[in-house]
Amino acid sequence: MIRFRTIQPTTKSRKYATYKTIASTLNLTQNEVQHICRKAFKPQRTLTGKQLARKLDQEHIDFLISPVTLEQWAGLTMKKRTVYFHRRFINKRIAVTSLRRLYLRHGIRCKKVRQEKVMPESTRQNFVQKCRSLVEDIEQAKREGRLLIYIDEILFSKRSIKLREWAKKNSNLTVNQEDVYVGFRSVIASMTEEHGIGLIKIHEQACTGEDFRDYIK
Repeated sequence: MIRFRTIQPTTKSRKYATYKTIASTLNLTQNEVQHICRKAFKPQRTLTGKQLARKLDQEHIDFLISPVTLEQWAGLTMKKRTVYFHRRFINKRIAVTSLRRLYLRHGIRCKKVRQEKVMPESTRQNFVQKCRSLVEDIEQAKREGRLLIYIDEILFSKRSIKLREWAKKNSNLTVNQEDVYVGFRSVIASMTEEHGIGLIKIHEQACTGEDFRDYIK
């Protein structure tokens, strides 16, 4: 624009500024200015239909990296994600490798999915109210000098073993599968602040209310 005062110059366009003037104005070298101006004379290559289909705009990038899209596509393979993207934008396509590079460029990594319990709002409010009532009962029992015993149930299965552990280079920790696949185990345990761990009772199935009553007796 400074040299030709047009964004589409030709070889016959009038020159309004020298390379030296432009270079001093933009704080560039004369060689850099010459390269930019000569590049403007070169005819722009027309993209093919396939290239246009694979050229993504900001709208498409925002859709692919959106947290909503990532959550909706959870569990899908990379190939399946490219198919869903084409269904969303019929005139656009993306390859598996291009999608992977796009994810990595925007800090999206393949991570372990965290599991959490979803509690309805009414149930959560009831739970909070019971917790507050329980805290008041505990404080009252402490003032009366009672012995507080904490009881809980623990479940053990083949998924209880850690799948990752620290080990030296070129070596891995091993366990006997017969020791791991021992079936389902349920344990009722108790502890107190004064005496630590108390009675432990092991069951081969999930504990019921009757099991807890027998344990307390």
